[in-house]
Amino acid sequence: MGDTKMIREYIMGTFEDIALPPEETSVFTGFERLDYHLGGIRAGELIVLASLPGMGKTTLALSSIMNMIERFKKSVLYFSLESTAKEILKKLLSIDAQVPYSKIRDNTSLTGDELARLSTSGDKLNSMPLHINERFGLSTDEIRAECIAVKSKTELDVVFIDCIQLIEGALSKEAIKMVLREIKGIAKELEIPVVALSQLSRRNKKKYAPLRIYLRDYVIEQFADTVLYLHREAYDMDEYHESFKEASKFAEIAIGKSRNSRTDCVPIFWGELICRYSDIPVEELYLDLDEIF
Repeated sequence: MGDTKMIREYIMGTFEDIALPPEETSVFTGFERLDYHLGGIRAGELIVLASLPGMGKTTLALSSIMNMIERFKKSVLYFSLESTAKEILKKLLSIDAQVPYSKIRDNTSLTGDELARLSTSGDKLNSMPLHINERFGLSTDEIRAECIAVKSKTELDVVFIDCIQLIEGALSKEAIKMVLREIKGIAKELEIPVVALSQLSRRNKKKYAPLRIYLRDYVIEQFADTVLYLHREAYDMDEYHESFKEASKFAEIAIGKSRNSRTDCVPIFWGELICRYSDIPVEELYLDLDEIF
């Protein structure tokens, strides 16, 4: 009760927002084509990043987090309900030092140069404003409490939750609806964007179905402001297929829903060895990507 206000009470704050530069009202992912379409992600928004198993949604989230912190000086809270903090750190080291993730994971055949790069990256990560909570099976109330605790001590610009299906109680479609509704409430209450990762069920692809239709999940689209579907065509392709080598370098982010932009597909580069997603290099832009996807 008492939350209803006259429109005049919002006018001043609205015009203050309009006067601010985009980097002060939005958090950019660092993927230029995606940011061009979305205009960044905004306070109070719930963004869902969804994919089939094995597509690398955690890697995409971590690649974006590195961009947010390094390029845009943002502070991030990452709830890792699936992986341990050490596993997340190893992936971040691979991304930053550009050392193959398998070498870091297995601690094998690391060269002197790679060890030096990892040491430099470790020093960099040590000073980054990145908070990691690795507790398994958190409830939405516990996630909310942790967000409030972090925000009370320091700046907090964006929250990542990996992943929705591992939140306590998210065992059915109806339960996931409630979880998403509560996460959206956290984003609005704390006035920060929340990015939640979601795992899709495997399904048979219709040959000519657009990616954003083929992967579509109406449950998550009901409550999210933006839904991004990650897909790598090469994942299900025979390695001897004539297009496999070229296709294996790329992925697509399909904007399945956005309150602030039209739906579209954004191609990005997949660096499998170093466990990293990035913008497509300029020299690759002239490839006929339609032939690959």
